[in-house]
Amino acid sequence: MSAVFIAPFDPITEEEIRFALSYVKEHHLSSLHLLPWGEGILDRKTRSVLVEKAIAPYRKLETADGISREDEVISFEEGVQGEKKAQQGEFFRCSKALRAILNAHGYYYVEIARAHCNPHRFTHSLGVADTAEKLAEAHHLDAGQAYRAGLLHDVTKALSDEEGRAVIARYKPEWLSISPRVWHSYTAVLFCRQNLDLKDEAILHAIEHHTIGDGKSDLDRILYIADKIEPGRGYDTSREMALSLKDLKEGSELIREESKKYIYEKEGVHV
Repeated sequence: MSAVFIAPFDPITEEEIRFALSYVKEHHLSSLHLLPWGEGILDRKTRSVLVEKAIAPYRKLETADGISREDEVISFEEGVQGEKKAQQGEFFRCSKALRAILNAHGYYYVEIARAHCNPHRFTHSLGVADTAEKLAEAHHLDAGQAYRAGLLHDVTKALSDEEGRAVIARYKPEWLSISPRVWHSYTAVLFCRQNLDLKDEAILHAIEHHTIGDGKSDLDRILYIADKIEPGRGYDTSREMALSLKDLKEGSELIREESKKYIYEKEGVHV
């Protein structure tokens, strides 16, 4: 007979690993097998790979392929609640090695965008991600990286001006003199660094500069363009898309000029 710890492990958290190690010690087990169970956001094969990676440092924890009638089956309900929080962006609940994998593949990024954006903003984020992916593919760039940036770019858009001001005052005080509508560009970067442990500086830089459009890298321009012309905007952007598919710099410059003109005509403000 062996003991099998079942859970969605979607993803497996450090809390669940601590529970497993404690169970091994308390019951004097030579080993404990961990098995992803039930449906999940990620498929079972992927969850198994993540479990294997997470428990690699612990010699008494092993993965399992299934359950036999003789096995003792254990579970940990509190751990499942922690998994749900991790799915919504609390990647710090997972091991450092696991966080790197989640970010590299964009696992749970759709769920993070859904959790932190209202329905309209979430739909917009999906549109930006799709448009960014198409632009990256057209220019033979990293389409997955562009897609991930699109999903995360507005992740803190729902913060109130008061909440945004508090964050900006602490981390980016020089931005207090510019419009609060821009602040989410930087609070999103902080969210990604602190909650996701995201270390992809290209994505972080593109997010920081996506509102004003002053970034100079290809990814900066892709995210800026995608944010302005994704189909959900509700107006004809075929000209801008066609130009951007040919030349990112020219496309972003055209959109910046159009944006400046629009803001001046609507608000009488030069930007």
